[in-house]
Amino acid sequence: MSLKYKLLLVEDDENLGYMLKDNLEMSGYAVRLCRDGALGLTAFHNEQYHLCIFDVMLPFKDGFTLAEDVRKYNQKIPIIFLTAKTRRMTG
Repeated sequence: MSLKYKLLLVEDDENLGYMLKDNLEMSGYAVRLCRDGALGLTAFHNEQYHLCIFDVMLPFKDGFTLAEDVRKYNQKIPIIFLTAKTRRMTG
């Protein structure tokens, strides 16, 4: 029996969240989708995950703050950030 990797996906955009969740599940991952940073942190404390995927701009707790909170409990779990923001680099 092969290991099914568990991913924590925290995305507040309903359409994007479900699209990402469906595609990841079709690729063989077990995905927990949360709609805000506070729910994401609760889910992180309640289950073990192999990877976290966080939107940067979230209600109640932004993705960077959520990652800082996660790092207090697990310094090694990989974290991927999603963002729709663009930032022009100058200099």
